[in-house]
Amino acid sequence: MFLNDFLVVLLILSLFQSHNLIKINNYKDKYFFQEFLYKQSEAIKNREDIYVDKSLKFNQDGNINKAQTFILNNREVVVRIGSGSIKIK
Repeated sequence: MFLNDFLVVLLILSLFQSHNLIKINNYKDKYFFQEFLYKQSEAIKNREDIYVDKSLKFNQDGNINKAQTFILNNREVVVRIGSGSIKIK
């Protein structure tokens, strides 16, 4: 049941991205976000902690360990606590 719900969420995110409802203009940005979502899904699937970088990790439930703001290609990226959702400013 849990895996089915997770796959539905990934499908919805893929549809949003393919229909440009999530705007990612730069190739490097797109690669970062794909890797980010991949690592989140791996943490959930394998039920283990997965590190995005030295200070940022997903736990076995796919939740991020701490909120952060950083600059990626001259754009501010905000990672929210818990779900690990990303906002680009």
